Amino acid sequence: MAGAAVQPQLPADVVRHICRFLPQRAWLLFGGAYRLTRWPTLRRLQYVELGAVELPPALPSMPPSLRALVLHDNGACALAQLKPHAGVRLLSLGALPLYLHHCPTVTNSGCPALCGFPQLRCLHLSAMQLDDEDGRQLTAAVTRGACRHLHTLHLDRNFLRRTPAALVAAVCARRQLQHLELGYNPLGQACVAALLRELAAAPPQPQLCYLGLGCLGWAEDPALTALFCDFLPQWAPALHELVVECNNLALASVRCIAQLCLDDRLPALQHLDLSDNLATRAQTATLTRALRPRLSALCLHCGL
Repeated sequence: MAGAAVQPQLPADVVRHICRFLPQRAWLLFGGAYRLTRWPTLRRLQYVELGAVELPPALPSMPPSLRALVLHDNGACALAQLKPHAGVRLLSLGALPLYLHHCPTVTNSGCPALCGFPQLRCLHLSAMQLDDEDGRQLTAAVTRGACRHLHTLHLDRNFLRRTPAALVAAVCARRQLQHLELGYNPLGQACVAALLRELAAAPPQPQLCYLGLGCLGWAEDPALTALFCDFLPQWAPALHELVVECNNLALASVRCIAQLCLDDRLPALQHLDLSDNLATRAQTATLTRALRPRLSALCLHCGL
């Protein structure tokens, strides 16, 4: 296109400089003035993080030793540009405007390119503008065998509504979930209810230590809160951190959830965040005093 700025390629001497002085297992590059043309030649390279770097239409083949790849603010459709890699265990594509169903190279009979990462343990897809069609693609991938070893899933700050319930159910079927973040998706009350019912029916997750359900549009509903408080201790007995911030839960629901800790039904819990719901500081003062000696981090009241 006439007048378009041309991004310079990363000079070979800069690559050599980086490779010489950075640790032999990690390579980080930030800044929008360079275009990635090749990976550094580090024999034991395990971790690569690229921020605001122009990516080519097809990334070069990744080093076989690579175990973690973090791409953020690098432009759209990064997943479509990645070649399959059997060794990568952490894949983070946060803050990339990615729509799986708009990328023809991503899908294969409805199964996203995640199938090319059979050893994947951690998948971070935060703030990527994913919608329900993307959620269906991810669910199809997991159902068909992708991410068999997945134990950490971040889907926060997207536009998912109806699909998180089915996706989480598919991931939970493997009983190895350790970290689940679904916060800041516009589910609304009906979809929150569907999600909690799926979690209640899913197999227990004995290793789950973090559950993020903040800002989902969860409104006050005593029956739904009772369902949540009934299944959670059996479903996630090792839960260490629970985040249900920025919903619309009244004092009764805040008390019901907090009571799980007071009754020692979640013995491993150390961090409880119920802030910015509808309970005020004055309303939760007594509850806060009772809980604070038991927890390392606690927030119950509305910040307004």
